[in-house]
Amino acid sequence: MVRHQQLVVLLIICTALVYDNHGYSTHGYSSRRRVKTEKSGVNSEPDTNNNSDINICSLERRTTVNLFCNCDEPDPHMASSADCWVFNNGESKDSPIWREFKSQSKITKLSFNVRGSTTQTLTFIPTEALVKLPGLRTLEIVYANISSIHSHAFANLSHLQDLALGRNKIVRLLRQSIAYMEDLRVVTLGDNNIDNIANDVFAKLPALRKLYMDKNNISYIAEGAFEQLRKLEELDLSENQLKSPLSRYVFLGLDMLRRLDMRANHIDRIAPEAFAELVSLEELVLDDNVIKTIDGRGFSGLINLQRLSLAENRLTALDDRTFRRLEKLKFIDLRYNNLQTLTFGTVEPILDRLQNVSFYFYIKGQ
Repeated sequence: MVRHQQLVVLLIICTALVYDNHGYSTHGYSSRRRVKTEKSGVNSEPDTNNNSDINICSLERRTTVNLFCNCDEPDPHMASSADCWVFNNGESKDSPIWREFKSQSKITKLSFNVRGSTTQTLTFIPTEALVKLPGLRTLEIVYANISSIHSHAFANLSHLQDLALGRNKIVRLLRQSIAYMEDLRVVTLGDNNIDNIANDVFAKLPALRKLYMDKNNISYIAEGAFEQLRKLEELDLSENQLKSPLSRYVFLGLDMLRRLDMRANHIDRIAPEAFAELVSLEELVLDDNVIKTIDGRGFSGLINLQRLSLAENRLTALDDRTFRRLEKLKFIDLRYNNLQTLTFGTVEPILDRLQNVSFYFYIKGQ
């Protein structure tokens, strides 16, 4: 009997020792586990309204954000590439969403495609997003309505190699707008509305090899505009509004340029030593201009020129000095001009090469 009473007292004491936030409990150890998990103010679901939790690769739940990114890896800081769409009215320049690109700081390839319903969907370079991506190597923005690119718009991305900005209605490139990117190799600015190239637009781009500015409205290029592009090998200025005369100093600094495309402009004559700064040039394309005359020293200094294309112009005659000192020339296209005569003096410098099967000399039609 005494033992039975002792057991009852022991059970009462054990039960009384269990205590939760609401007082003593008779539910034993299970209440202890509940106390640990049911902490005040903690949700089992993430708070989608907390900006600190935003992952730009998981924006599909945020119906108020006019941006969506498709990433190769959706987890935070795991994506290496992202294709982003800006739609409806887009996001303002000071929208906090641009800063949330820090959630994917390892992205190396990024594109912005504009699918907006107004011309205001994207009117600026999203610099606030770019500064969060220090390892970015490839950037493309397309179909935006960016009237001007401001200075240091690309946040001095030290690892960027390929910058593509075609079809964005760009009109102005401000001072040092494309600058201080030591690894940049290719810049594409084609199919915009750029009307001039001033000095200091391109600065501190020691690795740039290719610059495409075709299909714009460029009518003026400042002397020395490309002076800092010492390693540039290809320059495309085709389908613009360039006119004569072009100063030789427009091409100052382009010591390594190998290909220059100026097709489909409004050039009507080639002045003396117009390309004399281009000592490494191998291909010069001047098709589909309105060239009537070429000074006898027009191609002077092009000691490495191999291909010269002058098709679809308005040439009626060529100076006897036109092809002199162009010792490496092996391709000439003069088709569809208004040539009335071609003198022996004109072809004499290339006469020996005309017998070589690897030499091409096209002359046909008017």
